[in-house]
Amino acid sequence: MNDILLIYLNNIHCEFSLIRNSSKNNADIKLTMIGTGTVRSIDSRACSAYIIESPDSTLLIDCGPGSWLRLNDFKKDIIKIDHIFLTHFHPDHIIDLIMILFTRYHMPSQQPRSVHIWGATGLRQFFNLMVEAFGDWLQDPMFKVIELQASIYNISNLTLTWLPVKHAPESIGYRFETNQKVISIPGDSGYCQEIMNLSQDADIAILECSFPDDKAEDYHLTPSQVGEIARQASIQKLILSHLYPEVLQTDIKHEVSQKYTGPCYIAQDGDVFVL
Repeated sequence: MNDILLIYLNNIHCEFSLIRNSSKNNADIKLTMIGTGTVRSIDSRACSAYIIESPDSTLLIDCGPGSWLRLNDFKKDIIKIDHIFLTHFHPDHIIDLIMILFTRYHMPSQQPRSVHIWGATGLRQFFNLMVEAFGDWLQDPMFKVIELQASIYNISNLTLTWLPVKHAPESIGYRFETNQKVISIPGDSGYCQEIMNLSQDADIAILECSFPDDKAEDYHLTPSQVGEIARQASIQKLILSHLYPEVLQTDIKHEVSQKYTGPCYIAQDGDVFVL
C-alpha cells in the first residue's frame, strides 16, 4: 500500500506514508514525528523529537520543549521508551529530558524498566550537572548513561551507526538499521559528507530544513542543500523537519525538487510513517 492516507486524529492533521514489505504487520517499524519545530515555532510545533517503535524496543531521538506533552497527546507510553538518543545539547533538543525521566521515576511499576540515554562525549558531565540541579533521584539505576565510543552498536533488534555532524562541537547524527530497513536522523547540521554517509540508501531520512536558500547558514540546511543530499545519498523517502517560520513561508518542495525527485514530506507533529 503506497497511498498517502490523510486522517484527523485528536484535531491534529497527520499524514501517513505506509511502506509495506513481506513481513507481518506486527513486525512493522513505526516512526512518529513528535516535534518538528524550532525555538521560534509560531504554528504550535513542538521542538525536535522523534520516536521509533518496533516489536522489540522503543527509541526516542531528541526531546525538545513540548515533546513531553506531545508524547501524551499521541498516546505514547513513556514507560515503554527503552532508549533516548540525543543529537546534541542545545536546549531546543534536550529540555524535556528531565520531564521524561521524572515521569519514569514516578511511574508505578513493580518492575521499572531501564532507559538508556545515549550521546556524544560530554553526556556524562551534562547528566551530572542535571543531578546537581534536580536531585539524587537521577542516580537511580534505571537511568543508564552511555557516551558513544564504538562506531557501530547492536541494540536489541537494530544496528546503530553514528557520525559527528556540522553543528555544535558535540553534535552527532544517527543511522538505525532494522528488518532490512534504514532510518537516518542526522539532527541539526550544516551541509557535510557525514549526512550523506548516514543517509545513504535510507528508506526514510529526516533532514532538518531550517532556512530558505537566500538565508543560508553554515550550521543548518536549506531546501536546495537538502535536495542535493537526498539526490546524492539516494534517499527513498525524504522527511523535512526542524522548520523555522522563514522557510515555511517559501515553496520548500519546489526548491527541493530542483535537486531531488523522490517523495518529499514537510513534516508536522503527529505524522506517522510505517515501514
